[in-house]
This record gives sequence, structure tokens and C-alpha cells, in this order.
Amino acid sequence: MAANNSKVTFAKDVSLAGAQKGIVAENASEVSIAGNAVITSGDTNVAADNGKVTFADALTLSGATTAISASNGGTVTDDNVTAVKKITGNIIADGAGSLVETSFATSDSFFTGATTASNTGTINLDFSNGAPWNVTADSSLTNLVNNSTINMRYMGKNTNETITTANLSGNGIYIINTDLQASYDNKTVQTNGDKLIIT
Repeated sequence: MAANNSKVTFAKDVSLAGAQKGIVAENASEVSIAGNAVITSGDTNVAADNGKVTFADALTLSGATTAISASNGGTVTDDNVTAVKKITGNIIADGAGSLVETSFATSDSFFTGATTASNTGTINLDFSNGAPWNVTADSSLTNLVNNSTINMRYMGKNTNETITTANLSGNGIYIINTDLQASYDNKTVQTNGDKLIIT
């Protein structure tokens, strides 16, 4: 944990397990991890509350409901676009200036979870080279680049997920639940089925 304008740099690999929170940066502090990071915690893997967390290599997050949380102007970013990212858990950005930005750009990278961008918080996600987003619940974000696969059927064919994004780009695949027959019969948009909303 880093607090009160402090700066902490991990020059080698980091592995954290069992703690309520893994990496925490708050009160204008900064945490930088130069090596691989594996974080499995019970509450939140990475939290930036008016702080900054930067990853420079491979990243594995799991074991927590919230994988990444940025709040009160906190930021969580990765400097290595091509590093492997394996993230299981939700991503949250809450409040002005709060930012989560990461790329999933290798075939063994993935994101399994949901996103929530609230109170002008920003979430930017980029998927390519076969790295999927397995959507587990309704999600909101700012910029979504899909040159891979967004799987909105991950939770099963009887669930209905909605992704709301301000900006969408890419030539990727979307796996979605639909009810086209009901829409045709009733000449209306059905509540059943997944939705992708661009605001």
C-alpha cells in the first residue's frame, strides 16, 4: 500500500495472495510494477483512490469481486500493450479523472467480468489477437476497441447483458443472445437478448 504522496516501485515480479486488497495507491501516491504481477485477493486486486498504479509487464488478477477500482481521480494503466493480461473480476472507474486503461493483445490474454464507468469515470479497453472479453453482467465504459471477440453469452443463453459505451471501434466478433422472431412478430425491440448501446 502507498499513501500520502509516496512512490513505490517494484523492480521485479510481484505475487500477492490472501490480503483483503492487493495493490493500493491513495492520497496522490504512486505504485509502479516493472515485472510480472500476480494478485489474488479477497476484496479488490488493485485499487487507486486518488493514486496511480502502473503495470509494465504481464498481469494476472483473480480471486476478488473487483479486479480493478479507480476512484477520486485515481488511475490504473498498463505501459506494455503486448504483455499477457489475465483479468477475472470487475473493473470500476468512479469519479472525474478516474481512469482504467488496458489492452488485451495476446491469444492467451482475457477479461472475464463486467465494467462500470460512473460519475464521469473513464474505462478504455482494447481487445485484439484472439483475446476475448467474457461479459458477466451489464457493463458501461468509455472506449471499446474490439478486434477480437466480445462474448455476451458467457453467462448462458438465458441471461441478458447490455454493454453501453461512448465510443466503439474495431472489426471484431460479438457473440450475443437474440430474439429475432419475437422482434419480427411484434415489430418492437424485445427485452430478451443482449444489447450493445453506443451513446
